[in-house]
Amino acid sequence: MSMSAVAAVRHLIEQYRRFLRTSYRFLDDRLREQFEAHLAQADVVVRGPYVTLSRDYDRAETLQQLVDGGRAHPDLLKGHWPFADQALYRHQIEAFEAGRAGRSFVVTTGTGSGKTEAFLLPVLDGILRRKEQGTRGVQAVLLYPMNALANDQLERLRRLLRGTDLNLSYGLYTGDSDTASQNLREEPAETERLTRAAIRRDPPDILLTNYKQLEFLLVRSEDRVLFTNALRYLVLDELHSYRGALATEIACLIRRLKAHAGLAPGGLIAMGTSATVASGAGGAEALAEFATLLFGETVQPSDIIAERFAACPTEEPPWIPPPPDISEGDLLSFDASDEAAVLRLAERLTGRTARSRAPLADAITDLLSGNAVVAVLEDVFSVPASVADAAAALRSRLPGRAERTEGELRREVEAYLLVGSVGDDDHLPRLRPKLHTFFHGVYDVWLCLNPECRQLIPQGGAECPKCGSAARPAALCRTCGQDFVKVRFESEDGTATVGTGDFYSDERTGFLTPRIHELAGLAAESDQEDQDIGEPELRLGDHRRRA
Repeated sequence: MSMSAVAAVRHLIEQYRRFLRTSYRFLDDRLREQFEAHLAQADVVVRGPYVTLSRDYDRAETLQQLVDGGRAHPDLLKGHWPFADQALYRHQIEAFEAGRAGRSFVVTTGTGSGKTEAFLLPVLDGILRRKEQGTRGVQAVLLYPMNALANDQLERLRRLLRGTDLNLSYGLYTGDSDTASQNLREEPAETERLTRAAIRRDPPDILLTNYKQLEFLLVRSEDRVLFTNALRYLVLDELHSYRGALATEIACLIRRLKAHAGLAPGGLIAMGTSATVASGAGGAEALAEFATLLFGETVQPSDIIAERFAACPTEEPPWIPPPPDISEGDLLSFDASDEAAVLRLAERLTGRTARSRAPLADAITDLLSGNAVVAVLEDVFSVPASVADAAAALRSRLPGRAERTEGELRREVEAYLLVGSVGDDDHLPRLRPKLHTFFHGVYDVWLCLNPECRQLIPQGGAECPKCGSAARPAALCRTCGQDFVKVRFESEDGTATVGTGDFYSDERTGFLTPRIHELAGLAAESDQEDQDIGEPELRLGDHRRRA
């Protein structure tokens, strides 16, 4: 029997918390109780799961319609596009029109939304038009944060252009491109430059590289001749990966590239792809400002191109099912391959009997049609939200839920997500949930220096909030569990100290403790928990040496 998504997430969260309890196993009983109580709190080391429900992207026009209307170069129809003769997504059309108009833009849509085509269409269209006007040389640079992504894009171009007779050339230039381009699964297209020597000898229209290699290209005399005023397009994939000092480096690199190519402000059309923009923290305006600073080209908030969703299908008038009786066992034992059990659970959830039992996904869709609970879930999970958020929405919006406990409402939400997600490519599920869970470590834990208090301060702070005594960063020997505070001696006689959380230690670092604890008893208990987890070696870290 396969593990349900609910069971898998809960198992993962509990195993992570268990790992932390074992990795940071205090010998001091009071400290251990405080630490484990801290880990048990919600959102301390685990946030989520957050749920979103996938929806179909809104479609607009076909590529053929764009060509027929004189809005796209006819030769684009020769490419082996993954969308074939289907209508393009609306965000792809918006990106195409922005690029064709000479405006820089950023596409910020979800996984599987065709972001690659969103920038390839305007890039290839522009190259084809400019080549008819006599432009030669590298016209587009596709810049990636790592070679694996550049290699993946190379294979996409091979699939798109091979056997098409399209007048578009391209080449991969990375540290290992001469070997990598030969070892990929896709066969090269006819216009590919397969080696660095071939790229230098006959510069392609499109150059794929990474930012480190671009640094070298601009320095080496035999390579910097690739960049002339023919350059028109720059694409940065995974824009959200450029932060802090790296973003500053990339911004400088782009300006050097433009200066070497002799491009004036506005001479480069910059295109970026990014993870979905959050609704808060400035949203599109903040991303437009960041992209403008990064590219050195103006990106308007209106050219931060977000996903557009198709309208939900019209269903029968809403009806409210009675509150179901769902147990924890129903969720943990859920097996999508047991069609009879899945249908029984769907009938219990809705209080209705299925009119048909096959195909299963269609039967479930019929049961959920017009269901007011489904309508609430689709509204709440249109953006990332927790199961608790959905439970609260059910309580406030639907009659009969106000008296239900939070646990009962959460189980109802999870049961709908499990049942509604059953389906396949031929019979699509009614609901398509995506779960996101975020894990982080334990940082900035300080310890009160008062031996009578010994309060752990998880968020850090130089003063104990309980007794007012001084506090210092806590350190733990993860081999034996002995606790310390870590300090740096500011005077030669050791009377003046300051707390330090530095990872490295030197001759001025000290580890202080009011008491050395006995190891007997706890070691055997800890060893047993290690065996249960199955990864005891993960507990051995640098704390052992520093302590």
